[in-house]
Amino acid sequence: MPQVIPFPAEQELEWRVKQLVAENRGVDVDELESSFSLRTDLGMDGDKALEFFGKFGEEFGVDLSELRAGWPFFFRPEGIFLSLSMKLALAVSVSAGVLEWLLFPHFSSLVAFVTVGGLFLVILIAIEIAGRVNRGPARPAMQEITINELINAARSGEWKVPEEIREWVSKQQSYR
Repeated sequence: MPQVIPFPAEQELEWRVKQLVAENRGVDVDELESSFSLRTDLGMDGDKALEFFGKFGEEFGVDLSELRAGWPFFFRPEGIFLSLSMKLALAVSVSAGVLEWLLFPHFSSLVAFVTVGGLFLVILIAIEIAGRVNRGPARPAMQEITINELINAARSGEWKVPEEIREWVSKQQSYR
């Protein structure tokens, strides 16, 4: 009978984290590298990321409160994402297009399309310029989460977000 060599605790923890990622993404655990990012390399985003981190926090006893506070810096929502300025510009443009169609039905569809498209761009640019002029603290860029970071969080029992995200989140909460 072959001798069973005990699996060192560090390697076991790493394997368990990779196993959870592999199950969530439907890949073989041997294909995963510690440097892989969840969003870019493994396509984890939106609801899938929420589901995964619920299991991750529960299985490894990790406090994810900082990650939840900074969630938009790591993952995007499901579906098509439109910024608030794009939604506003789209609403005004479509409303103007409907009004143009009602008031000037003899105009061609091409003229209406060009008018609505031009209005959309003008409104979007105006909103973006106003937003840049009246901007609060600079918003940090999107961050990647690697499997290695998952392993470190499982080891320490807590998730630490980068300092610039923590500061930005606390400033936004103080503005409310």
